[in-house]
Amino acid sequence: MSVLRTLLTCTLLFAISAGAQEVEFTLVSGDPGMVNHWPDADAHIGTVDDHVSASCSPRHCSGTNALGSYSYNAFDFGVFPDDTGIPPGGYEAISFLEGTVSIDMDVAVNGGGPLVTAMSISGTEPFNGHGAYVASIAVVNSGSYNPAGKAFTLNVDLEAAIGGPPDTSLDFDLSGTAWIIDAADFGNITGDTYLDDVLLPRAIAQSATSLVYIRMMGTVPPAEGGTWGAMPLLAEVLGFTDAVSTETTDWGTLKANY
Repeated sequence: MSVLRTLLTCTLLFAISAGAQEVEFTLVSGDPGMVNHWPDADAHIGTVDDHVSASCSPRHCSGTNALGSYSYNAFDFGVFPDDTGIPPGGYEAISFLEGTVSIDMDVAVNGGGPLVTAMSISGTEPFNGHGAYVASIAVVNSGSYNPAGKAFTLNVDLEAAIGGPPDTSLDFDLSGTAWIIDAADFGNITGDTYLDDVLLPRAIAQSATSLVYIRMMGTVPPAEGGTWGAMPLLAEVLGFTDAVSTETTDWGTLKANY
């Protein structure tokens, strides 16, 4: 990135974030009922069509959902599309996610600029030998959100460390839909079956104070340092605030901590 571009993007980021009411959501994982659940044809985790398996995917050997996570990235490497348990449409590898996503709550209510202000994740290995990885939004360049229709767009610079030094994809365009719901509205019907039947009951069960649910897709640009090439991506992200952990424990586990 040039010095001029760095100055411009930093100036834009300052303008975007000035006065923003930013809230950080934690991606939902650690649900014992979701361990080894994969999204299938409907692209959702936690529905009746889930592929449930403790084995890696057959073609690329994507790592299992040992995290019990509701969030994932699915990738199209252009080699062997439509693997078992992975959403159709050419996607052939998957990575289950933990981490955080930050939302501009002013934009969530009123619309306008970028809804997502930050994201930092770790992911399970999308294919055998890849290993786990970390990724984050380095810069939010632009974006839009329509609270009525839930449509959003986002352009970011993405930074990731994949088995080596960090590399960056510039001008990564994402688009999709996003819901931000406070606990006071968890009992209301949204009309989205997945939200109404799976995610909102989960939020209530975990005593969450608010929920963010994002469906998005785009094509990751080639990395500036050549670490990865262009690859289409489909993602679902579910985050709660102030939720009670779903992880279970027993006396043996407690004793092991001391």
